[in-house]
Amino acid sequence: QDLGVVVPGRALWITIQIEDQLVGILNLYAPTSRGDRAGFWQEFHGALPLTDSWLVGGDFNMVEYPPDKWGGVREGGLHPLERSSWTSLIMGLGGSDCWLTDSFRHRQDSLEFSWDSHRETGRIMERLDRFYVGDWGARRGGVVGIIPGTTLSDHSPVMIQIDAAYDRPPM
Repeated sequence: QDLGVVVPGRALWITIQIEDQLVGILNLYAPTSRGDRAGFWQEFHGALPLTDSWLVGGDFNMVEYPPDKWGGVREGGLHPLERSSWTSLIMGLGGSDCWLTDSFRHRQDSLEFSWDSHRETGRIMERLDRFYVGDWGARRGGVVGIIPGTTLSDHSPVMIQIDAAYDRPPM
């Protein structure tokens, strides 16, 4: 249908027609710096086309909730400006985290965290890579997982499989 780049090298989108729904798919690689991410989330306002629903996935490089991190120093969470920019974006797209959405099952061999680092101060694990779905995906449900076994990166790949048919009431 259509495609575009929001932030070169960091965020691109496509739209596809699935049955009677125009679905947008946004893939992103967020900056690692907390300060840079607030501006990054703001880049999306007005830059994405109108669709019936969105699927957003990628490396968000942020710990959204405390259970998304194990080990290391607990920082104060998202900076208020980043939290505001992020919440505005994901709410505007109607997205919910598949990992926390009842209509998505966790793959049986799934890891809990997508990033793992062994440091001098100890092991740190975080769920930085994930998918958010709008109503179209949440109503279908499916399987989400963090795949073990890669040696190519300190991030483990994440996967999503969305069921083919609606079998849940609208969210």
